Amino acid sequence: MIDVFKRIRIHPLFWVVIGLGVATGYFRELIMLFSIIFCHELGHALAAKYFGWRIVKVELLPFGGVLETEEYGNRPFREEFIVTLSGPVQHLHLMLLSYFAYSYLPFWSYADHSLFILHNLTILLFNLLPILPLDGGRMMQLALAKFSPYRLALKQSLYLSLSFFSRMC
Repeated sequence: MIDVFKRIRIHPLFWVVIGLGVATGYFRELIMLFSIIFCHELGHALAAKYFGWRIVKVELLPFGGVLETEEYGNRPFREEFIVTLSGPVQHLHLMLLSYFAYSYLPFWSYADHSLFILHNLTILLFNLLPILPLDGGRMMQLALAKFSPYRLALKQSLYLSLSFFSRMC
């Protein structure tokens, strides 16, 4: 587990976003958002580490986060599915933690709890959209790869991602 923490990187533009959050008075909200994103990526990383995957890095970006491994597409379906799903599952843990913090900790107000739940649900639902490289797109690709060769499944999931994205716009 310590090995995972050694691989955490912060993109230089992330600090620009933090600076903008301080300058605009939204630092607290920004810290909430990036804490949620960090826990999400840590969920992926810990599951990957459990299966013995080689983790290149966990990076916080100005617009989210990413886990980079050397195992993309060459592991058993079950492992890839669990690693992909382990990020979104962290949102459930975080929402439960927020509920307990609101119930038992005096510094976590109803407003904090409500905002944290809203951020959590927004990130979770966005991340589950069937668009690559989001987790929803990755799960779609895994489902297609279960019944088709990997390259065909990747091609199909790219087309479906573009189709879904174009309908959203």
